Amino acid sequence: MFEESFRGFKEKYYGVRPITTNGWKSIFYRGPKKDEDGNMIMGPQGVPVEEDYA
Repeated sequence: MFEESFRGFKEKYYGVRPITTNGWKSIFYRGPKKDEDGNMIMGPQGVPVEEDYA
């Protein structure tokens, strides 16, 4: 949409990471991994496999 206005704006970009756990939770959260049908994927011990979501 605004690609032309950003082109050539900067040569380098830097990512800034939150320091605290609460800061990370506002960006990422953990939850059960699901297959295509929406069912939880279980690990070898019968525990749900967790995945990071953004």
